[in-house]
Amino acid sequence: MTYTEKQRDTDNKTFEAVVDTLVKTHHKKSKDYGNSWRILGLIGITIQIVHKAIRIWNLRDRPPENEALKDSYKDIAVYAIMAMMLISEGDINPRI
Repeated sequence: MTYTEKQRDTDNKTFEAVVDTLVKTHHKKSKDYGNSWRILGLIGITIQIVHKAIRIWNLRDRPPENEALKDSYKDIAVYAIMAMMLISEGDINPRI
């Protein structure tokens, strides 16, 4: 299958739209949770990602009843960005 310029442009626009929703999700949740994600550092974020992945795995045979599968993937993406922020800052150790 050939990947055309039109398909690439469409994918890029879709990617940007998804990233925009991640930014909005982060801004919305930060109003409630502040920077609490920084407390346990990189290990804490990694644990959150693992929890979300396990929840997704548990839904492999049935649809979720309370949270859309898409939301779990959004959370993982946002956690990954937070991890990159900590790594960029050199702040990877817990503060406890």
